[in-house]
Amino acid sequence: MMVLTEYIKSYSFIKQIRVFLKYKKIKTFLKYKNYFIFLCFVYFLWRLRNLTKRRYRNLIRINKDKRYLATSFGNVAYISYSPVGIKPKGLIVLIHGFSGCSENMRRLYKVFVRKGYCVICFDCYGRGCSDATEYPNSPDIFCSMISQGLFALQVRTKVHIVGYSMGAISAGEFCKTFPHLTNTLTLIAPAGVYTNMSFVVKHLSFFPLGEIFVNLIGYFLLKKHYRESSGKNYNGSVENLRKYHCNIKGYFSSLLSSVRHMPWDNYDYSTINVPKHVIYSDDDEVVQLNSNNLSQLGKITFDKVSGASHSRLISIDSANKVIDFIENS
Repeated sequence: MMVLTEYIKSYSFIKQIRVFLKYKKIKTFLKYKNYFIFLCFVYFLWRLRNLTKRRYRNLIRINKDKRYLATSFGNVAYISYSPVGIKPKGLIVLIHGFSGCSENMRRLYKVFVRKGYCVICFDCYGRGCSDATEYPNSPDIFCSMISQGLFALQVRTKVHIVGYSMGAISAGEFCKTFPHLTNTLTLIAPAGVYTNMSFVVKHLSFFPLGEIFVNLIGYFLLKKHYRESSGKNYNGSVENLRKYHCNIKGYFSSLLSSVRHMPWDNYDYSTINVPKHVIYSDDDEVVQLNSNNLSQLGKITFDKVSGASHSRLISIDSANKVIDFIENS
């Protein structure tokens, strides 16, 4: 008994126990390694989805020129202007495009105000200074945003609505749902007929590749959008670039949700029963309209602009064309 006790206390016994336990652990791991790898993969997917949902919170509002209103799907930022010293001729509601915000429509609304119209321009969910929403970024969601925004602002007159690019789909959905609240609809480079999106964006946006993709190339998307909206190349840090976009946590996730849920090539404009006008370019690299597919928009009038790229259609010339259409309708 004494010998056994001494042996148990000895270092060699403890060493043998450690070797046995170590071997046991390795053997157990090898036996269940496939289950372990599967559980790690599931945990990774859960963390990735959770990270994406977290991005919809923590809005940092740094634009002092914007106002905010509450909707069912989050707070929405907007800018509004009225002509000074004259009676307004009407109200124009502007809806921006896929990756932009209300500031990108500045060239349009400055002309509208100068011509005597009141202007409201919303930041769509996840863009500009608006909250992102975890619900799908579909036409219904953006239609709800517009209607709740106008209700919160106590708009009691019919509006002229102008939609650019993806915003044209949102504007069209509002006109379908609330034709009694709409005077005219102007579509500038409207998505929903044929939208030229890259293969990667169009076909590799499913979960979890989409989440990984926007995290990897998000910075490059910001640089591209800065270049398109300002006409300058960006050489600064990512922190300053995010401040340019108001540091919205859900920006990339909202873009991804829009890619997944907006009808980029098959939206039905023909059932809209308000006067419609289309402004498009024959050199638009994103939305490709021509004489063959214009008929899909239903009964319309249109202006064709030669030589303008997608972003260059937001111009003073386009604003004047919108005013001409509104005043002659």
